[in-house]
Amino acid sequence: IHALAEKCFGTGERADAYLGKPVEGITMTQENVDFAQAHLDHITNLKSELGAVKVEQYVTVIDDADIKLGGTADVIGFGNGILEIADLKTGRVYVDADSSQMKIYALGTLAKIKKPVETVRLSIIQPHSGDTRTHTMTVDELNSWKADVLLPAIKEAADENAQPKPSSNACRYCPAKVICPAQS
Repeated sequence: IHALAEKCFGTGERADAYLGKPVEGITMTQENVDFAQAHLDHITNLKSELGAVKVEQYVTVIDDADIKLGGTADVIGFGNGILEIADLKTGRVYVDADSSQMKIYALGTLAKIKKPVETVRLSIIQPHSGDTRTHTMTVDELNSWKADVLLPAIKEAADENAQPKPSSNACRYCPAKVICPAQS
């Protein structure tokens, strides 16, 4: 679905042109093209509003010998003092726009684009859960989150004596949960 939206953004086609056709080996269903079109519409609106849009961009917050923290943002839009990170979620589990993942993408993007930004918007396009959700914050608030939440979490994760802190949300997709001492 992401690949279809990216392809259509590059070619100017509508997603429904691929109904019943394979994209990266998967035959596109009506739901697939509807989700891709919702994502594509958001990308197109961002480009109109902000001027600059990048899709599927890898950004890095930290990259040193001990710690590598980054990820691939689905969409980065910037201009007019605004940075927007947008992410398409195709699953049914509700994803909050005010998430650590989105903030990490924003921090990595700020380091990469070197443009003046005052406002950061974090948007989740999740058709299963209704309309696009957007969390808005200032760059100062984002940097405070980095200092108060992210950096202490990184420090603790790097501490070989740190103890796991399980929760249903944090452990939901963890591949180590079957061997985690906190799960016994």
